Amino acid sequence: MDQSGKGGSVRLLLLSGMGSATVYGILYRYEDLLMDLMSRGKEFFWLPVVIALLVSLVHGTFTAQFWSCIGIQAKQ
Repeated sequence: MDQSGKGGSVRLLLLSGMGSATVYGILYRYEDLLMDLMSRGKEFFWLPVVIALLVSLVHGTFTAQFWSCIGIQAKQ
């Protein structure tokens, strides 16, 4: 899929925004289950790390696309 041009950037912004909202919605919806699993320890010790990496990746992609779409770029 070609993501060049303004249309591709907006499309990727919307997709990453929906992905970010979905991840946050899942975390909110299953908060009690996740807290119960993480409090058990043992085989679930990795769960907070995986959640943090997933949220960081998805939300970071959305944020980068947002700034790119409004024309703010980092200095090279």
